[in-house]
Amino acid sequence: MIGLKIGPNLGYSAYFATKGAIPTLTRSLAVELGSRNPKVRVNCILPGPVMLPLDLPLEERQEAINATLVRSEGSPQDISRAVLFLIQSEFITGIELPVDGGRTIWANGK
Repeated sequence: MIGLKIGPNLGYSAYFATKGAIPTLTRSLAVELGSRNPKVRVNCILPGPVMLPLDLPLEERQEAINATLVRSEGSPQDISRAVLFLIQSEFITGIELPVDGGRTIWANGK
């Protein structure tokens, strides 16, 4: 299910409900665990179009790419660099980091 519309989409209620819970869960766990041990940090990565399925029709692939500001598909390295950044940043906790080529700020605004 790839396309310009980020959601919710018909037939994907459980997917979008759980996806919507991720930011709240991240912040809640950061507070709960961080208050018990200040060295614990909880963050999440929100990946965009990365490693699109090989059998994805060309039109849908291009649609996903065009929904990003950088007009390209992300790579696993993009995600791993973001994870390493958060691991090395001891002063960051409770955040959601979109690694999506600007899709979250662009896709619905076209």
